[in-house]
Amino acid sequence: MDELISHKSNSIDIKSIYEGRKLKIEKEETDTDLSVSDQMRILNDLADSEIGRFLLCNKGINGFWTDIILNYRENKRNVDALYNVNHTTDFIFNHAPIMLATQERHKIFLQHNQSKVKEAASLCCVPAGLSGEILNLDYSGITDIKLTSIDLDPESLRLSRVKAEEKKLDHYFETILENAWKMDQRNAFDLISCNGLTIYEPSDHKTLDLYRKLFSALKNGGILVTSYLTPPPAIEKNCEWDFEKLNKDDLKMQKFIFADLVQVNWQSYRSTETTKSLLKDAGFDHFEIYYDQAKLFPTIIAYK
Repeated sequence: MDELISHKSNSIDIKSIYEGRKLKIEKEETDTDLSVSDQMRILNDLADSEIGRFLLCNKGINGFWTDIILNYRENKRNVDALYNVNHTTDFIFNHAPIMLATQERHKIFLQHNQSKVKEAASLCCVPAGLSGEILNLDYSGITDIKLTSIDLDPESLRLSRVKAEEKKLDHYFETILENAWKMDQRNAFDLISCNGLTIYEPSDHKTLDLYRKLFSALKNGGILVTSYLTPPPAIEKNCEWDFEKLNKDDLKMQKFIFADLVQVNWQSYRSTETTKSLLKDAGFDHFEIYYDQAKLFPTIIAYK
């Protein structure tokens, strides 16, 4: 059976995970210069919050929490009231460089996805998450359009259908429970919005396989709107990051939370040149790059 790669459920309960991370801190096995007391405060904050517990147990975020993060600034008051936003989770929502880049990336996606909203068009997002990349677009004046969301997570697809009903787009909308690597659509879509699935996939060969699937699923003249995480300086000598737009203390905090404590699954990095090369090998022949401010999570538009 296919498995989710973005947020694998952990069979170990939160108490066991907490005790394991606590022991690691007490033995000074973490790669940080934060004091033990500060490390324990951060761990306790994660364990005391819903999103923190989800991260610790799953090493990633699902469609629901991705949607919360993407739209946090518009819904801050409600999120803070509902989800026990403490010092550490406030950092995740408001200061973690990767999350700020993700929020920027989402706005860039919406801008370019909107350009494909036309009469009789066919738009797709994969992985769907809560399908905001197509459901949050403006369909004013459109009477005939097809919206398709593909994901391997049944709960994300269920919540997508709820969102489509709320936005009165359900009569245009369909969901498909499917592994992106096993898509069999051909010449079906004018737009595919693929928001960083490859950040969970370390293999360039498998990433190329995915890009080939997406290329085949696009109509001639269609576009793929996708993204990638650029490598940090510890991995890439010619790091693309704009360090003038990055706070060193925030980077240190981010590394401790996501790498040391959560041990996230999204640590598959690729340079812009590698990403362009893979897309070219998949059949795409023209590209446009749009960077977030710090150049952590660029958007690439690939044309068929």
